[in-house]
Amino acid sequence: MAEKNVPPSKTITDALDLETTRLRIEEGLALPGLFSCSELSQIDALINEEDPEDKPLTSADILTINPKAPVGAETELEKSELAAVSELATALFTENRGVINWEADFQMGASFIAANLWRNPQVQNYYEKICILRPESVEKHYKRALLSIRRELQCTRTEFYDKMRMQRVLLIFLNAESIPEDEATSFLRKFLKKAKDRHQRGDPVSVLMIGKVDIKGLTTPADKTLSSRIAEGLQVAPGARWPFFLRQWRRFGLHRGTHQSEEAGYVIKRAHWHYEAIRARSVWPINIRLRALFATHPTNYVVFDPTAGFEWLVGKGVPLTSDVQLFVDDVRAFLRNREPTFAEQKLRVLRSISTAKYWLSRSALEQLLEEDNSLDVGSVGNSLSTALDDLKPAVTVVPPRTDSVNQDTYVAGIGVKALVQDDWLEKARLDRALAHWRVADRLFKLKHSGTVLLEEFPYDPYWGAGARFYFASETIRHLMRSVQKMDLAKSPPRELPKGATFPEKPFPGQEGCNPAQVVNFCFNNLYQDILNEHEAFPRARALSRRYGAYGLAAEMLQLMSAEGKIGEPHPALSANHRRAFIRESGSALLNIGELKLALDCYRTLMNASSTSSTAESVLDQVNDELEFALILTILERLDNAGHSIESARTKLKSIDPTPLSPESSERYFRISERAAAREVHLAYLTKKPNEVLSLISSLEKQRPKEPDLIHFKIASMMKSDDPQMQEEAFATCLGAVVDHGTRGQHHDALGFRVSLGHMFRAQKRYALAEDVLGSVHKYILKYGCSERTNLAFLVEAGRLLSDQGRMVRAYATYLRIAFLRAAARGFVRDRETAFAHARAALLEIRKGANDRENTAVGSWRFELDKARREDDEYRERDMPKSHGEFARDPLFGYSIAEVEETFARLEQLSGIDSEIEWLDSSAAAARAPL
Repeated sequence: MAEKNVPPSKTITDALDLETTRLRIEEGLALPGLFSCSELSQIDALINEEDPEDKPLTSADILTINPKAPVGAETELEKSELAAVSELATALFTENRGVINWEADFQMGASFIAANLWRNPQVQNYYEKICILRPESVEKHYKRALLSIRRELQCTRTEFYDKMRMQRVLLIFLNAESIPEDEATSFLRKFLKKAKDRHQRGDPVSVLMIGKVDIKGLTTPADKTLSSRIAEGLQVAPGARWPFFLRQWRRFGLHRGTHQSEEAGYVIKRAHWHYEAIRARSVWPINIRLRALFATHPTNYVVFDPTAGFEWLVGKGVPLTSDVQLFVDDVRAFLRNREPTFAEQKLRVLRSISTAKYWLSRSALEQLLEEDNSLDVGSVGNSLSTALDDLKPAVTVVPPRTDSVNQDTYVAGIGVKALVQDDWLEKARLDRALAHWRVADRLFKLKHSGTVLLEEFPYDPYWGAGARFYFASETIRHLMRSVQKMDLAKSPPRELPKGATFPEKPFPGQEGCNPAQVVNFCFNNLYQDILNEHEAFPRARALSRRYGAYGLAAEMLQLMSAEGKIGEPHPALSANHRRAFIRESGSALLNIGELKLALDCYRTLMNASSTSSTAESVLDQVNDELEFALILTILERLDNAGHSIESARTKLKSIDPTPLSPESSERYFRISERAAAREVHLAYLTKKPNEVLSLISSLEKQRPKEPDLIHFKIASMMKSDDPQMQEEAFATCLGAVVDHGTRGQHHDALGFRVSLGHMFRAQKRYALAEDVLGSVHKYILKYGCSERTNLAFLVEAGRLLSDQGRMVRAYATYLRIAFLRAAARGFVRDRETAFAHARAALLEIRKGANDRENTAVGSWRFELDKARREDDEYRERDMPKSHGEFARDPLFGYSIAEVEETFARLEQLSGIDSEIEWLDSSAAAARAPL
């Protein structure tokens, strides 16, 4: 009764003081946030449903798909992706619920699966529209995207669910795990509850939430069962990973417009190793798609290196395909929606892990965090596990794997790390530079710690080079990242302080380390002194002559180049080192088969006038002209090559060797040998074997050590009909193998092994030839080699099988690949040699297929299957082997080319005829003048 005496206004005022009353009014009016408005304009915006931001939504916020007229039908789905689409689509029609929750994370490529639900016939027949929403930010979530859909459906908030169901719209919420618990009274929460409660039995699902949602009463145990089933089936089976990679590699090559013909280089080797040798790990299709895209970058030798950033790995200006764009949007949404809630340490943990090319060890992570003065050093160890839990699914903790790796390691996907690096570079450049400097400083101090190598990298020591080989190269990587995209005008050159043995860390107020200190230290102290072993052997090229690590050389030189353009010195590189840098770049490019780029490097050196006329300077000029002549010779521009050799000879004659120091005198005679080697090369190509032997015999007293001279001597003597001369050739070749091997010139010794195999084949000692060439192949697969050595091996291996009548494998496994690689790179003589033998093999294959089809000797398919079995046995023997979850491998070797498609084309006479036609037309196109 007392309440009746209370004035009505007072009762309303008291009720409005209660939050529950205000929320009920907001819900009843469908105006959430009404009582938070402080101005009439804000209330007007709520009533009129105005978009608070005057900027258009993008496909990263909302993606609308018409299942009956979809976009992206040309994109191939992997078998596991098709299974996931089928499983999820079936759930939409059988779960008999309005809302289902697929507890998937973005690393699985869940958004791509959702975007391809239209492929299911039931989905196509029922749904008129699929709307995929991604949260814009922590505060707004899906607000603007939902408003956009309501406007399109022409309905209010209260009408939204009914209108959506009537028009058969499927709403898919991505990154749903980002919805915080305080959304309990929001429109979104109430909308989801309505979708659940008002679902009519027999109707398909209206709402699909992707990402683990913790909303009481919304999810059921069935969601977990469904999620586990899809996740298990979405992993790509070990045997399917490599074939899927190759298909995507070809697809992205066509998309980029730079499709590569060959499939056996060191870039492909790394992917082959990643997917074939390490089968224990989980692999999602999106991981394979990303690596395939990165592998098609035509001028990137810093392959699969996330520290370069996503933009660099893809290539500037390259449009992203829908599958890749969805993943990029997912990661950016993860960073956008998590970053504001991250404690400083959590963000630093994620960023620190992104500095790792493969993984980050616990000791490395703790050291990085402890060196940061903004962190509580004492709490790092205790709170690290909490931070790592909050970073899921971006980061995975891998427990100790082997006795040699007895600590946790932290792993994130290459795409995630690359995007984090881009984000970090944009938002906190100095902070990123300091982190990479700290990594570099740590690795440099570990350069002689062989026992630590396996804790940090999946590497085997490289042909006796030891841990320093890798620690030095990774130090270059991280130091160069500490000066990435810096404005040199703001960082004038500064000398290293007296007594300093490492570049200074970046000072506050700068964008990174001092570029002059970093670039000159990386090239002179790390690349030349340690990797090329100038400390012990001045002017040596250990990376090439000793180890054959041409892929590594190209990678390191690109890191130190201007804007990643190998051959162009970084602007901060001292003038004293520029010619040497260009010369090293030219040599590396020549040996990985990039002839035109190598030619440009040597042309730059020859066109640049030297300010010095000392004997050493003239010898440099002579050497440059001789390398230039070598490339011209390979390109079959023999007249131009002859002019360059003549010019080099003239300069060489201007030097009086008498007053030279012992070291300079030795160099003078080595370069003289090189000049003779170029002359011999020309004489050999113009079919003048007597002149070749005459030129070489004139040098016999000096016992020439130039490998090319010895090769041509052996080849010319083998052409002789004199048995004694052929025996001498054999002895010379065997001696060269032993001599170069004992002197540590492993790569040069490899070339002589190919020659030895050639001689055994010529003598019809096929078993010995196979043993020798088999050992060569193992070295090439594990350690790599120059393109010239690789082509020589492929042609010789093909000829060996052809001589034994094993034409199918000769063509498919060796000669076809040799032709493709030589034609793509401009190795004219190798191209023509491979073409001649490949065509001869194809003609024999056609004859054999025709004979067997028309006689009772046996089917042609039987012969093909025999070749396939032989090829499978050889692959099983030579494939990279796993050593646990992270295989141990130098990663600069070559991969075994895939040949099954070639075998398939040889099954029918029509296919063989098509292959002959393809070979002829490809050769004609390669010969056509540019």
